[in-house]
Amino acid sequence: MGTIPVVEDDHDVARLQRIHLERAGYTVVLADTSRQALQRATAGGIDLAVVDYLLEDGVTGLDLFERFKDAGLTLPVILVTGFSEEETVIRALRAGVSDFVPKSSAYLSYLPEAIARTLRHIAVEKRLAESEARFASFMDNSPVVASIKDEQGRVVYANWMMQRLFRCDDWHGKTVFDLLPSEAAQSIWEGDKRVMQGRETVECVYAAPDLAGKMHRWLAYRFPIEDLDGRELVGGVAIDLTERVEAEEALRNSEARFRSMSETAPDAMITIDQAGRVISWNPAAERIFGYTAEEMHGQTIACIIPERLRDTQHAALGRVLREGPETMHRHLPDLYALRKDGSEFPVEISVGAWQQDGKVFCSGFIRDVTQAKQAEEELRIRDEQLRHAQKLESLGTLAGGVAHEFNNLLQSVQGYTRYAMEGLPPESRHYQDLEVVLTAAQRAATLTRQLLGFSRRQVLNYVDLDPNQIIKDSVRMLRPLIGEHISLELALQEGARHVHADAAHLQQLLINLCVNARDAMPEGGRLLIQTEEVDLDEADCTHFPELSPGHYLTLVVSDTGCGMAPEVLEHIFDPFFTTKEVGKGTGLGMATVYGVVSQHRGTVRVESTPGGGTAVTIYLPTVEPQPPLEDTADISPPARHGETVLVAEDDPLVRELTERTLGSAGYRTISADDGAEAVRIFEARRHEISLVLLDVVMPRINGHEVYRQMRLIDPNVKAIFASAYDLETAQLGFIGDQGLRFVQKPADPAELLKTVREVLDAQSTLVS
Repeated sequence: MGTIPVVEDDHDVARLQRIHLERAGYTVVLADTSRQALQRATAGGIDLAVVDYLLEDGVTGLDLFERFKDAGLTLPVILVTGFSEEETVIRALRAGVSDFVPKSSAYLSYLPEAIARTLRHIAVEKRLAESEARFASFMDNSPVVASIKDEQGRVVYANWMMQRLFRCDDWHGKTVFDLLPSEAAQSIWEGDKRVMQGRETVECVYAAPDLAGKMHRWLAYRFPIEDLDGRELVGGVAIDLTERVEAEEALRNSEARFRSMSETAPDAMITIDQAGRVISWNPAAERIFGYTAEEMHGQTIACIIPERLRDTQHAALGRVLREGPETMHRHLPDLYALRKDGSEFPVEISVGAWQQDGKVFCSGFIRDVTQAKQAEEELRIRDEQLRHAQKLESLGTLAGGVAHEFNNLLQSVQGYTRYAMEGLPPESRHYQDLEVVLTAAQRAATLTRQLLGFSRRQVLNYVDLDPNQIIKDSVRMLRPLIGEHISLELALQEGARHVHADAAHLQQLLINLCVNARDAMPEGGRLLIQTEEVDLDEADCTHFPELSPGHYLTLVVSDTGCGMAPEVLEHIFDPFFTTKEVGKGTGLGMATVYGVVSQHRGTVRVESTPGGGTAVTIYLPTVEPQPPLEDTADISPPARHGETVLVAEDDPLVRELTERTLGSAGYRTISADDGAEAVRIFEARRHEISLVLLDVVMPRINGHEVYRQMRLIDPNVKAIFASAYDLETAQLGFIGDQGLRFVQKPADPAELLKTVREVLDAQSTLVS
């Protein structure tokens, strides 16, 4: 039972009330003033107060009740009074007093019952308030929109979500037509009417915009309820499906995109479960591996992994599956896979793990990089070829320059030696000594030709010739050269097209290759020479960057000798590189082959393995054979006319020898040791100069520029150019374009005089 303060200024009455209430089981405390009562109530622990209507100093029980409320106390109060005016009772009840007990003769026996009734009523109200608070809290914290409407569709309750969504503080009494667009409102109202008519729950989905205009989709339930008065109402809750619908739509779109990507992706896309079984296998995987999706579903991927790599790759995939999503986008390059037909191919793999429903899966993107690897290898080969060509170019420039200077010296040595021998009888000691000098000079000239061949600056006599005939003509020389212990075989394509080549140099490189093959087979073996026509297209030329697409003849010299290690093969074309003993090789053989072939606009490839022999393949562009021209050359010595020739040559020995040769034929000569001097002399004496003999390479001004300046002085100037290099290497294409003449050094005296005469006798033509 509770504690009851009795506020009564009459002590006798207070004592009687205490006695009756304690008999009823209540704990009673007495207060004879309003101040004491307020202090006691403020102290707490009070369930209800019994207050006399008239207290001291004119204070009434209603006044004390108001003071309780002012103090923030919600203490129930029962007023006891000897006055029972109706007005007082009404005023007290309106103020919130719980009960009003008149002081009748039996009121003391009635008072405990009034207190019990009031406490019971208070307990019911408390439980109701708690229930309403729980309901309000539940509804206001619920993500659903909730409302209650009467039979006319007017809203009698709306939770916080509905108020927030429609921003309707004044929602009471409004209908859905006041809150929603007519179409959505009509749909809801039709559902409400079905509920009221059939007294059953109705479910529907409708669309309605929010206040910002965004359309939402709602799943709504309406159901019948009754209030305490028995009135039929319609309750309703609605769930916003917008995010879920959008998420489902996004998921469907994502799945559609994934399916499209999987079906059209150029790379294999494979997914396996934690047990390593295939659960997805896209069309690219079918194309790349040769297995259909039906064949692979539920199978392990062991069949697409080469046996030697299975343990390693299974371990790697196991780590991915164990580590889960942390391994996303792990890249596994430089791997190999296995096709259904058993062939291996290089792949790149990107794998990632992901989870669904607590299970771990692994997806992999597998790319066939066969073409990429081939392209990389081709690029590597081309880079190596470029580096090798650059190295040979720089060395060739050096060797060509040395050979050029050496060639000038040899021309002087040979020329003056011949002049010295002219006045001596062949049997004299001096004549024989000079023969030795001439022979040594000729041997030095051979070395010079090798250097020029390596540097691709030698003079070549290009003609259209049958390579098969060159080979057949060389066999008689080759058989004793290679020895009887080696079998020489020919496999020549009959009717092969001709090549535009220098016969002597083609024969020389064939001899070089056969001698190398002989030295590789000291115990004997087989030497095979083959020719075959091939067509190279753009794709083929990716392996031969030196060549253009077209028709070629291949000349292959192969042996069954000791072969070469890769480190030796790498330097095969390097000048002065040799594996032979000291004194048995110059190291220029293969470098010369490379230079000569390059001058013929071809290329050379060497394949060799230790103990597996060597094959050298030369590619030369072919030409259609031309009918031979009749030899109409006039071999009679040129007539002497006594014309003046300006000789521009920076090498004094060559210049003096040239002047002597021209003088012996009756020509007058004027000499210049550089280009600038030649221009000055020509400008001063152009009327007496009939011909200019120009060295291509001179200090200060080269031969080409000298000729250009002379033509400004006299457009009809006649000129012959001389160089140890051929036209292409000397970059004198303008000579052929303008119909000028060219003499290659060392010039044969007869050939030089013949050319001089032809130019002098030719009709002058103004060239532009």
